[in-house]
Amino acid sequence: MKILTKRYGTIGWEEFLQTKKNILADYDAVKKLTKNRPVKTRHGDAGEASFRKWLSKFLPAKYGVTSGYVIPDIRAERYIVKHFDVIVYDKIHSPVLWVETTSDDSENGKRRAIPAKYVYSIFEVKSTLNAKNINEALAKLHEANYFAGELNAAYSSAIVFIEVKSNQQKNCILAEKLYRTDIFGYWGGIILRAENLDDNLSGYFEFIDYYNTEKHMPLVKDPGGLQIDEKNNPVLPGQGDICEAIVLDDKWHFNKGYSPIIKNVHLCWSYNGFPYFAIDVLDRINGEFDAETRVKRMFFGMSFFQISNA
Repeated sequence: MKILTKRYGTIGWEEFLQTKKNILADYDAVKKLTKNRPVKTRHGDAGEASFRKWLSKFLPAKYGVTSGYVIPDIRAERYIVKHFDVIVYDKIHSPVLWVETTSDDSENGKRRAIPAKYVYSIFEVKSTLNAKNINEALAKLHEANYFAGELNAAYSSAIVFIEVKSNQQKNCILAEKLYRTDIFGYWGGIILRAENLDDNLSGYFEFIDYYNTEKHMPLVKDPGGLQIDEKNNPVLPGQGDICEAIVLDDKWHFNKGYSPIIKNVHLCWSYNGFPYFAIDVLDRINGEFDAETRVKRMFFGMSFFQISNA
């Protein structure tokens, strides 16, 4: 048997993945500066700001990306304005009701107040995957339920975790907490990296109907063990190892990954996790997402492992 280790990809795949590495680099730079401080929140803010910066450049120009407030068109004697980490809105047609400046003095760092009807998506960004941050992010996304009837018809919401620490990787039970059905538009999200593993790996999670968790399975592991037998068939050496295979130009191309078995949560760690997330986000915001037709999706940013003949 031979192990597939050499990666290649679609045109520009390395440049595309560099954009994720830029988010992580911004996060790590501030994390390093604040490692001896009693309160370590600035690196989370840096990750949030860098994610907004990436998303604003990735999405078509008709969409705006900001932190700030979603304002419903309602009358209330008492209403607490809702702040969200990342708001995607109709940049062409939406008024900006007001602007507040923050310590992130970039255009994307300003807090803008956007009418709810022009909002396409909301993301909550957390520095690390743990129970506290999951609960806080879900509670924040749940606040949009209050004005769900006013949001754009294509509205969706998700969570972005910058990383999962080594001490949270031993089993996959934690990921059960990601599942919620009572949050309008919430579909899943991404974990940009796992500490001490290849930074190119990302964990993309969505929701499925499944009723059991294999508690002994780790939350994440290195999927580097994909093997090919003498007939060029993939051999998966461990539980949870997965292989996506496609044929292009009469050659087999493989994307290897790892997917623990988790109640109601499909979490897949792979080298294509970030490109899949990015393309699905674009399709959702455009109102074009269809889980049944993903075989027709774009392959921008995808990388594969190749063997000689199909």
